[in-house]
Amino acid sequence: MSPRIGLAFSVNDKTVLRAAFGTFYGTVFQNLGGQVAFPGYDVTDTYNSPGTAVAQPFSLSQGFPLTAVRNLSNPSAALASATISSPFTISGTSFNNLSRMSMVQQWNAGVQRRLPLGLILEVNYAGNHGLHLPYVIPTNVVPLADVDAVTLANTTTASQQVKPFPLLGSFTVVNYVGNSTYNGLQVSARFTF
Repeated sequence: MSPRIGLAFSVNDKTVLRAAFGTFYGTVFQNLGGQVAFPGYDVTDTYNSPGTAVAQPFSLSQGFPLTAVRNLSNPSAALASATISSPFTISGTSFNNLSRMSMVQQWNAGVQRRLPLGLILEVNYAGNHGLHLPYVIPTNVVPLADVDAVTLANTTTASQQVKPFPLLGSFTVVNYVGNSTYNGLQVSARFTF
């Protein structure tokens, strides 16, 4: 539960003061269809779908088929077969550590005043501060110093050869270290009839 509070005070029949504060937490992996994998390792697979390699039916008492699991008796087998022209592809996202959940604090204060000739003037201050925001870092990419040479060569092999780990594909690392700040003055005037 996150705290939120709002106040409104009518000074007189022409002036209203308003203020509010709230804390809001980000959801974990809302863009992954609800998959929660924070932190750690998981493998997803679709069962009973056209084109999948998993024969149906199987029951939970038999355990899930190990379709996406690498050779457990020789974990480096997948890497051993990787080449620069066919690098080992890492699917997924790496998480540096168990991070705090993203949070945004929002606040505002304002005054609304009815003026002569049916004019209503509003002056509001709005601000927010975000903490622990996700910062996505592409990893095992072509170093900046080699971009021109790789662009000139225009081949996948040239790109793969200059990566820090040539036998691995690119992947992303997510660190929850981002911050944001916003402060704004909002002024509006409108006529009422």
